[in-house]
Amino acid sequence: MGKDIEYDDREDKLLDFKISLIPYLMKAWNKDNFEISTILERYQLLPYIDASYEIYQTMGVQGIIEDLEEFIEEQGGYVRERKKS
Repeated sequence: MGKDIEYDDREDKLLDFKISLIPYLMKAWNKDNFEISTILERYQLLPYIDASYEIYQTMGVQGIIEDLEEFIEEQGGYVRERKKS
């Protein structure tokens, strides 16, 4: 029974974390809510954030955003405009 309480507590904190991260992603990537939602789904970021949650607790927002961008780029995507050479 105690394990269920720990699980629920982590899930609640994880949900709060994901919700609080969205405005930062919107600003960093210059995207609206719909575009962020599409990116989260297209690149399976929510399961990735779940798996990385404990590590993310030791990082700042910029580090988290950079990690997510790397994860997206590993899948062949990008979220920021690429600089033209």
